Amino acid sequence: MNAHCVRGLAGFALLCGAMGAQPRLNEYALILQDPPVAQQVASGKELRTRAALDHGSRIAAAQRHVTDELARRNIRVTGSAQTLVNAVFVSATSDRVKELSALPGVARVQYLPPVHRKLDRAIDLVHASAAWSASGGQQKAGAGVRIAILDTGIDQGHAAFQDASLVPPSGFPKGDTSYTNSKVIVARSYVAMLPFALVDASDSRPDDVTPRDRSGHGTAIAMIAAGERVTGPLATISGIAPKAFLGNYKIFGSPGVNDTTRTPVIIQALEDAISDHMDIAVLPVGDPAVYGATQEDPSCAGSAQPFGIPSDACDVRAQAVENAVHLGLTVVTPAGNEGGSGYNFPALASVDTPGTAT
Repeated sequence: MNAHCVRGLAGFALLCGAMGAQPRLNEYALILQDPPVAQQVASGKELRTRAALDHGSRIAAAQRHVTDELARRNIRVTGSAQTLVNAVFVSATSDRVKELSALPGVARVQYLPPVHRKLDRAIDLVHASAAWSASGGQQKAGAGVRIAILDTGIDQGHAAFQDASLVPPSGFPKGDTSYTNSKVIVARSYVAMLPFALVDASDSRPDDVTPRDRSGHGTAIAMIAAGERVTGPLATISGIAPKAFLGNYKIFGSPGVNDTTRTPVIIQALEDAISDHMDIAVLPVGDPAVYGATQEDPSCAGSAQPFGIPSDACDVRAQAVENAVHLGLTVVTPAGNEGGSGYNFPALASVDTPGTAT
């Protein structure tokens, strides 16, 4: 009798009956031994110095040794990072974690869960009116500031993002300029980096790889950060810094296709935001970090949890945020929608660390 197979929601493995369950592919970060480039410079202004470039070249060479070995073992590489973290990202089954940990040059292996969107209320919590008064009025708030929104995209045609008085800085717009205007000065999409098929190719569905917002969450977050004052059917609303420029860094795909994002995508978007000379990055995502990036713990070696997923205490996503802050980018992460548990979100769990974003 043929096995009865059930396809669950996106993100769940393909469950099969008599023929047995197909092994689940997880995403892992192979953390290499050398420190990332960010930890070798005093600020983001030094990223193009000879010393920083030489260190990056050494990291790249070491990563090539690892990726060559991974190719020999038929383990799929999904990406890599050098500036904020020194890591190679792979897609593999949990039974190969021990093998990955033993590769030459690998310091440890960290499981990377899917990352969800967070933050749906904010403006009254931060006492915006008082801040406007202190900065010379609402219509001067944020003038000249560049805010990167790492989310589902930004609808640059929204009424809140129309401001003919703004002139983009020299060198802008960047990215896909068909999704930019005088206020939204960067438009980049990372959807092509997301897995369309979480189980196998037959389960693949197409997604929109443009910077267009197909969810509305990113547009809402951009509105909170820097939307112009607009009047709607129910109320008149405004963003915190209505004269700021916006950068669209789309890290989530379309609803029902890619509802979650991945840590390598977040890290790439943060690195691009630094290269684009953004001042602030809004990262409204969840899934807590257990420890801050600078905190060490023996359990980084990993221990088994249900379904064979290893538990790593030291968090590569928190490290990326910490290093982005070190390079001069102000990173805003939410407390989420769960109250006190927000303390454990990336870069919030190590509040005693100098330079940590809160």
